[in-house]
Amino acid sequence: MPKRIVAIAGLLLALTACVGGYYFYATRIDAVTELRIGAGPKGTDLFELIEAIARVAETKARTLHVTAVETASADENLELLEQGRVELAAVPSDALTMPGVSLLASLYPDAYHLIAATGSGILHVEDLPGKRVAIPPVGTGENRAFWYIVGQYSIPPESFATRPLKADDAIKALRAGAVDAVFLLRPPGDRRIRWLADAKSVRIIPIDQASALLMRRPSLSAETLFKGSYAGKPAVPDLDVPTVAAQRLLLARADLPADAVRALTSALFDNKRELNTLSRLAAYVRQPDLGNGTLLPVHPGALAYYDRNQPSFLQKNSDLIGITISLLAVLGSALLWLKNRLFASRKNTADVYNLDLIALAKEARAAKTKKTLAGCRDRLDGMLARMVEDLDQDRIDGEGFNFFAFTWEAVRKTIEDRERLLGR
Repeated sequence: MPKRIVAIAGLLLALTACVGGYYFYATRIDAVTELRIGAGPKGTDLFELIEAIARVAETKARTLHVTAVETASADENLELLEQGRVELAAVPSDALTMPGVSLLASLYPDAYHLIAATGSGILHVEDLPGKRVAIPPVGTGENRAFWYIVGQYSIPPESFATRPLKADDAIKALRAGAVDAVFLLRPPGDRRIRWLADAKSVRIIPIDQASALLMRRPSLSAETLFKGSYAGKPAVPDLDVPTVAAQRLLLARADLPADAVRALTSALFDNKRELNTLSRLAAYVRQPDLGNGTLLPVHPGALAYYDRNQPSFLQKNSDLIGITISLLAVLGSALLWLKNRLFASRKNTADVYNLDLIALAKEARAAKTKKTLAGCRDRLDGMLARMVEDLDQDRIDGEGFNFFAFTWEAVRKTIEDRERLLGR
């Protein structure tokens, strides 16, 4: 009789959990998530692209409210992302990123442009000494990119005059003859450079040591600015020009709900034709190269979209099924415990180990130094040694050890990932 009562009570509990889980799931998917995207200055091709993404997402994803937020630079985007004032941001791949962000998509190549007036005598990067150059404002990623190029070509910084200016002011200064050259990070075919080429005779200076630049900054990529990209007659540039580029990435806070990120990713890639009519840069948007690895972890919500090629009932209803399975697993474990009291001690031992592993993983993810991570690794190795001893002394069974081994491996990988991130 008691066993029958326990079984009936367990069945009622499972049914109640299923109904409650379904209610939770059904109400949650109707909630609207607010997403703000750090988009750069208004009037730029980047802002136009982010605004187009926001408009399409608003139309296609009923659970999202997406806003393009005007910012001054990529550095401000990262700052707002860290402060939680935006949920996503467009950031160059060579920017100094922070923990707690994930990759959603690659937007376009941010190409390095060194543009000189035709009468300046600048034909190569090595011709900068003695010239006046407008460079991006001090403290920005674009400014650091310029000095990285100068260092590669071993040009003494004091050998030429620099004027830190915002992009619009730099272009106006070159057009007015106040400087001999400008350095900009812009997508190929940028509208402001086209405007400059229409108003003044300029040439695009080749940055022809791309392979050497990539050796020290793997986040960069080789790029070509094709003949006539900015003017057709006379052609600007007059030949295909080699350069390098930092991919402009769409980053998201790692703690964003996976379903919201998946909905945004779906709106981005399932509506490319509509995006192309709103922004020319939409043609460059790509998903991360998952096969060769990425510099940043891809957000689970974006991964769920990219892995959609074989949709199934389980995938479509994974949240509800996951809740149900978890509750049934807990219920099954409880009934099994009632039936197998003799194994309670072994299970408790395994639970303690796994709780310690979970706490260690949390500590590793929050670690700020490699010394802290080394301590985490030592404790992880110590847990394994104690677990093997407990298994040998029959204080834990094979099932408990297998579950521990799975969790142990996941924590080890978390520590390695954190070490790589700190190294960057």
